[in-house]
Amino acid sequence: MSETIDKQLSDGLKLKEIYIHEKTGDDGSGDGSEAKPLKTLLEAMRRAGDEPFPTFYSDSKEEDNKWVVVSASQIKKIKKIWIREKHKTDGKQHKEAEDDERRLKNLEESKNIVIKEDPSLPKAVEVKIRDTVPHRNQRVT
Repeated sequence: MSETIDKQLSDGLKLKEIYIHEKTGDDGSGDGSEAKPLKTLLEAMRRAGDEPFPTFYSDSKEEDNKWVVVSASQIKKIKKIWIREKHKTDGKQHKEAEDDERRLKNLEESKNIVIKEDPSLPKAVEVKIRDTVPHRNQRVT
């Protein structure tokens, strides 16, 4: 069942309904189906992806109904948190993309740098570290 839902989400199709149960739901392994509900409305919004959201069903406090539609006021309250979180992640992704672009540009520029010895200076003498004392104030390698 969860494979079907994951496939639908990966194909760009939206779920028609997502189920939330505060006691038995699990945000980690739940898929939002009636059999495997999610624990929080915020996670349900994350899984839905973007607006318009599907219908959210929550566990009912009454015994005759198992599921009831989540109230508009609760959706509005959690939607504010979801929007703030979405802005943060969008900003972070934008910044990471700029950093990657800048890093690639710097890498390309660094490939053009050629290091060569200055011919106007005396040639460097190759010495071992233990023999550096007599070669002070000289160019050594």
